[in-house]
Amino acid sequence: MGANWVILTPSWTYTRNSPPILELVSGQDAPWFDLQDNIQQARGRNLSVAVFPMVRFPTNSGQWWNEGKRNFSWWVVWFERYRAFILDHADLAARN
Repeated sequence: MGANWVILTPSWTYTRNSPPILELVSGQDAPWFDLQDNIQQARGRNLSVAVFPMVRFPTNSGQWWNEGKRNFSWWVVWFERYRAFILDHADLAARN
């Protein structure tokens, strides 16, 4: 079919809601080493690679967002954790 792209969707998981903790969970979320290996294998087969990170929720995403108290400190922690998630995957993409 002439497809030449591989789109990886690495994830981190919300393990808590209050405060919101977004982190790599062993056995659910692929570590850097595995992602780098996948990227190198795809590129070795002359495929282009895109990285599209996703978050995982322990419950339905709508339910997770409706739970808990959202105050200023909650949002500060949420932005800190989400920023770390995005920068981690941006670094992965930039290095590979």
